[in-house]
Amino acid sequence: MISQMKPDALERFTTGVQDPNAAVPVDSGSPPMTAGEFLNESMRACNCYIIPGINLNQYDQGTFFTTAQALLALPVYPKMTYLSLDKWHDFSNNHTSDQVKSMFQKLYSQGWAGIGVNANGGYFPTYGYATFTDFRINPTNWQPDTANLAAATSEPNIKLALLYIDFPKPMDSFAALSPDQEAQVLTDNVASAQSSDGFYFVYPIVQTFWDSNNQTTSPGGPYQGETIYSLMLQLMQQYN
Repeated sequence: MISQMKPDALERFTTGVQDPNAAVPVDSGSPPMTAGEFLNESMRACNCYIIPGINLNQYDQGTFFTTAQALLALPVYPKMTYLSLDKWHDFSNNHTSDQVKSMFQKLYSQGWAGIGVNANGGYFPTYGYATFTDFRINPTNWQPDTANLAAATSEPNIKLALLYIDFPKPMDSFAALSPDQEAQVLTDNVASAQSSDGFYFVYPIVQTFWDSNNQTTSPGGPYQGETIYSLMLQLMQQYN
């Protein structure tokens, strides 16, 4: 699928510590593969790079910076240089501005080139340190949350905004739609709005409970029995 999609980046493709020597599941009859091999082959398939995710809950657990440093040292090529922070809302609410600034400063001192925050819980200042942000779709009307986008990009240091459907609550609501409705949201509300509204859409491909390959539109409907995965491939090309 990565070879077909040719994405710009595999954003939040991993979360937390990675063991490059761990075995990954493969189809029956396929040769064994380690996690490191899988990550490298994934990037070769798209000629792109991985943006790993890391949970800020690890900050108070004392493992946050060791995890970040280990990601930089992973034997993957190109090397991971951009980091996406999860639980930004909780961290911002429970830590002082000095702690927030110190957290960013230490990450940059490790060698990270850019750091993103997750604005699903609303905007919180990054004090000039974050370089990109994830923001949300509004599941009541399935439009990009422009207020969330405006707040999240109010800092001039944030140069890139990434729209997500698959934050937990919106994704649950999206998965409850019919495939025809899912297709309409993607076509009319999301993909076509990217260039005019100044964001990029992070396409949801597979979840543990939802697979775009298994979402088939109605044969007699406007999408003529196409799968959501096939539709997303077309949208990626159209709005590249």
